[in-house]
Amino acid sequence: MNNLLKDRIELTPSELDDIGLVYQRAFADKPWFEVSKCVAKDTKNQCESGFSPLKVGEFCTKCALRTAEEAYPLDQLQESLMERLRYPGARLYREYDDNSRLLLAAIFWEDKPSVIGKKKYADVPAMQQWLSDTLPDEPLIWLDEIFADKTLRPMGNLWNFPALVQQVFEGTSCQRLAFRTINEGLLTKSSREIPGAQIFSSDYLPDWRSFVQIERSGDV
Repeated sequence: MNNLLKDRIELTPSELDDIGLVYQRAFADKPWFEVSKCVAKDTKNQCESGFSPLKVGEFCTKCALRTAEEAYPLDQLQESLMERLRYPGARLYREYDDNSRLLLAAIFWEDKPSVIGKKKYADVPAMQQWLSDTLPDEPLIWLDEIFADKTLRPMGNLWNFPALVQQVFEGTSCQRLAFRTINEGLLTKSSREIPGAQIFSSDYLPDWRSFVQIERSGDV
């Protein structure tokens, strides 16, 4: 079973718990390995993402410190997720198995590239400038997060992604959808199966993540 919620998204505490727990599991796994917060104080030893693959309390040989806090404390994570679900044009997509267990979730919202740059690239001013230089300053759909519980479904979690992109375009005047990622599976799925997908590799960006832009197709 899957569903796509739009606008005024209301979740029960149980539903929010499920999303938060799947988020924690997903980003603790590859390719992110975001298990705890990096505690290094100097930029030389800091983890690039700001997160560490070590469990809380483990000793980091790079910075000679012990990790002290998990990457995404559940209460903070839930607050952050709900904040994003209140953004303009927010959408929440979820997939469940036959036992009503959450397998995958994705969050979308709409805004201009200039605003998205400030929200998502606050620590990378060069990417804010790149967005302004590359994209028209008109609202687009931003894929903020997509994450799956691989303990329940180890493979095939992006089976519906091309159809989901088309579904998200429905009911909006936005002409493009965009996101950033280091997930090679998501990059491959986009390039092979979604017409109008354009991928900007991290090798050519002032950022460590690739950037994907998908133009709206004529049949939506």
